[in-house]
Amino acid sequence: MEAPSELVGGQAVQPSAAETKKAKRRQKMEDTQKQFKKLKADYAKLVKSEASSSEILDRLKNDLEKAREAKRLQEQNVEQQKLMINTLQQLLQLPFEMTDEG
Repeated sequence: MEAPSELVGGQAVQPSAAETKKAKRRQKMEDTQKQFKKLKADYAKLVKSEASSSEILDRLKNDLEKAREAKRLQEQNVEQQKLMINTLQQLLQLPFEMTDEG
């Protein structure tokens, strides 16, 4: 970016090399500050997103633990039912005996 010329006494006067260098440095600093602000905003969004993702992950872990516990209880119920069925089958296979005590 070239520094603009100034009018002095009706004639265009080019800025000195030092002034041009200062103007370029100032522009570069402004650009860098803009980039920094954008990066800072992007970082804030990422932090917020990460917090939200962590909450979701915690909820999913909790749901998974509840599902595992429910599965364990269902398996326990199935085992109890199998034992009851086996017991009933054994009872039904016993010969029918009548005892007269009277």
